[in-house]
Amino acid sequence: MCPPRRWRRLSPSFLFAHQAAFCASLKTASLRKTFLAEHGFSVPNFLPVRSREDLSLAVLKIGCPAVLKAATGGYDGKGQVRIEHPDEAEKAWERLGKGEPNWAKALKLPEVKLHLYGKAEPRPGRKMGHLTATAETPDEALRKVLEARRRLKEQA
Repeated sequence: MCPPRRWRRLSPSFLFAHQAAFCASLKTASLRKTFLAEHGFSVPNFLPVRSREDLSLAVLKIGCPAVLKAATGGYDGKGQVRIEHPDEAEKAWERLGKGEPNWAKALKLPEVKLHLYGKAEPRPGRKMGHLTATAETPDEALRKVLEARRRLKEQA
């Protein structure tokens, strides 16, 4: 991964002295911002968000407008959701697709099966698998799959 252009201005002596931490910080936006802030660089206010509850608290603490960003895979505005009011936090979380799907609840439907593709890293908009259902009619199978999909989005 190539560091952002603005980082190319960092002095070679700084990078050499902090090479391991600097390289580790490239993995997620939160790690990058934390690394830079700890070394005296100006960064916008941010808080790591790993759950819906974290997001609600972060929006209250930082204020609005705010931007919820995917930890990885976001670029050129992708993987970001703007939050204008604290009431929009839940919808932003859903839109970004954060969090672990509620596999157990979705798979309680006995006629529904889940097929995962084995991809190592989820990203917003990336297809990770699919649901199938058996039923007497195509319409009934569709209804079951849509119900399982709805359940995937419910909190565990």
